[in-house]
Amino acid sequence: MKTISAIPFLVSFLVSALFPGFCAADQGIYLTEDLQLLVADSFLEEGEYYRAVTEYKRFGILFPGSPKGEYALFRTGMACFLGDEHGDALRAFQTVSERYPDGYYRIPSGYFAGLSLWKKKDFAGAAEAFEAVVRSAPGSPFAARALAARSLMELDRDDPAAATAALQAWLQLRATPFGGEGSARLDTALFVGQRGKRLTAQSIWLRLRQRSQQAGLTTPVHPHMLRHSFASHLLQSSGDLRAVQELLGHANITTTQVYTRLDFQHLAKVYDAAHPRARRKPP
Repeated sequence: MKTISAIPFLVSFLVSALFPGFCAADQGIYLTEDLQLLVADSFLEEGEYYRAVTEYKRFGILFPGSPKGEYALFRTGMACFLGDEHGDALRAFQTVSERYPDGYYRIPSGYFAGLSLWKKKDFAGAAEAFEAVVRSAPGSPFAARALAARSLMELDRDDPAAATAALQAWLQLRATPFGGEGSARLDTALFVGQRGKRLTAQSIWLRLRQRSQQAGLTTPVHPHMLRHSFASHLLQSSGDLRAVQELLGHANITTTQVYTRLDFQHLAKVYDAAHPRARRKPP
């Protein structure tokens, strides 16, 4: 068991033991703001997104008007977003912007609202949300993220003109010194990190691992695993080894042949479908 997964239950036990009048332990209801947020944050970090949303909403019910209400509402949106509930995430992020127009999480909420709209295939709404972030916080890290996200979104919806315009806007922002002195030397790097340096293989690997952990996957995911899965599924579906070789960029066909090691279940299906004696009934 991971250590963090025991935090909500440990907090519940300690609070119920020390302050029985301050909480309903069987329901996990706390009358302390920090403890309630601690439980909700623990569920979110553990990937228990539904339970995290429940605890953040409970915070809003127990502590209406709390200064930490903006944080709880934003984290509600994040829990919904990570749980692929993009409609609920969008409503939470929009509520943050409406209820806290000068709040700390207004700009991040606008950015993630754009991502939620993108996930819902509302490209026009997503573009408007990203533009609002750029207008509200020009030169900020979230403005850079919004421009980069819009560039990728335009490519996703197969609109070359819009994609070109979005990339040009991103290139103009990338040329600004938000990344420090090193950013001026990155003429060939399309996307850079928050310090203005070229994205490294290690940074991509770390981001992918973090995403897989947030999705609740028990097996660590790395870029080569995605490449291997792509090749394996494509070969099993098509059987065209030469096409897989071209897509993977292998110079030698023997390198591609490693993907021909099909699993036993697939071989059993082929046998059942093709062998003349596969369906013979036992006596």
